[in-house]
Amino acid sequence: MTSVALRRGLVVQLGVILLALTGFGLEQDVGLLVRLKIAADDAFAMGSAGSPLLMEEDRDVLRSYSPARIAAFIRFPNARIRAVAFLSLAYRPDDNDVREWEGMTPSLIAAFLNETDTVARQCAWYALLNLGVDAADVAALVDEAFEDGTGNTLRGSLLRAGARSENGETEHSLSPQNG
Repeated sequence: MTSVALRRGLVVQLGVILLALTGFGLEQDVGLLVRLKIAADDAFAMGSAGSPLLMEEDRDVLRSYSPARIAAFIRFPNARIRAVAFLSLAYRPDDNDVREWEGMTPSLIAAFLNETDTVARQCAWYALLNLGVDAADVAALVDEAFEDGTGNTLRGSLLRAGARSENGETEHSLSPQNG
């Protein structure tokens, strides 16, 4: 117990020093960053490197922050911080105020699609499951993410390929030339 308190004290001191050295013009919320760091240390210590477990105390503290403030960390350079940010968003089953979650779907989908760390990507998936992803948002994001520069989108290519298949055509290429 003493080592946990000591570690938390050191993390808080590090956060204060970071704030003092960098000034107040940070894009990120330093107080929340310190809380996420503490939660990440706990989650990876209590769970495992491949399956972090967000402790109840950390979950409760992180719930005091809005989903938008937590989501500001889903692109943070540290994968463990991103993973805990995703887990914090995933562990909010009773947080049903739609205004708090407005605009989150495209951000979470983009973060999931672009996540390079396996553990953070799994945590992002949990956050998406909690969010109840809207199909229209997914379609819009897929179109935006896979637009080829000529106005052709992945979704459009898939629809054309499906139509060709239904018409008995054997060519299933997704390239725009076959549309």
